[in-house]
Amino acid sequence: MPRSDVSRPAPDEACRARVLIDHSLFTVFGVFGVFGEDSPADLPVPPDPAWLVVAGPGGALCHALDTSLTADVTLELWPPTGPPGADGTGEHVFHTSTGRVVIACITASPGDRTVTLNRAGDYRLAARRTAVRPAEDSETGATAEVWQIRLWPAESR
Repeated sequence: MPRSDVSRPAPDEACRARVLIDHSLFTVFGVFGVFGEDSPADLPVPPDPAWLVVAGPGGALCHALDTSLTADVTLELWPPTGPPGADGTGEHVFHTSTGRVVIACITASPGDRTVTLNRAGDYRLAARRTAVRPAEDSETGATAEVWQIRLWPAESR
């Protein structure tokens, strides 16, 4: 039987972080930019309580379940062609003026992780919650989430 050497597309880089969730939120935001630049704190939160991600100038907010305490986030950096299946559905665009983002708790935490991107500018973002599990050492019903966030360069602003 002939062997197939089909390789699966893979991101250029993958970074992992465990961040605390505060007020059911965590963020991926452009950091170390010009003071007064747009911030993910300025993003309008959708009225639908089931929203997952909102993004725009400055970064993105990710909405976790009310019972979740942490998020294990894998941030994948893809080439400009994007990940397989990228078709604009469920994608968001944000801007970073420095080419660096932080995967972070909205109120800052030691687990926040700075990631250097390929360049400053606009990026497409696709995010999904891939799992919810009981939080470690919790007898209260608290949960932990697993997220996959994919970023790739968008057309210039």
